[in-house]
Amino acid sequence: LEFSEKLALLEAEKNRDVALTEELERQTSHLKDDWEILKKEKREKERILLEKQHRLQKIKDEHTLKLSEIKRQIKELLFANQDELSETTTQSLVEYQTLVNQQEENIKHS
Repeated sequence: LEFSEKLALLEAEKNRDVALTEELERQTSHLKDDWEILKKEKREKERILLEKQHRLQKIKDEHTLKLSEIKRQIKELLFANQDELSETTTQSLVEYQTLVNQQEENIKHS
């Protein structure tokens, strides 16, 4: 091959290399851009997830507090009912004993 032919072949090879290099740089840039977008999306999803976890924890805490308050109220009502029942039972027993005593007195005097 002549020198000019070799030069033309080398020039063509150089042009292909330059074109491949430019294509590689373009694809690399595109991949970097996509990577940055994906990282931003991931951070946003993580932020949203964290907010949801905080809201869920807040709801759980509020539920626990409400449940504790309801349990406390139930215990108070239960104790109040037991006290009332005890008083009524005691009163009934006293009245019963009084009636029994009166009846015994009436029987003795009859």
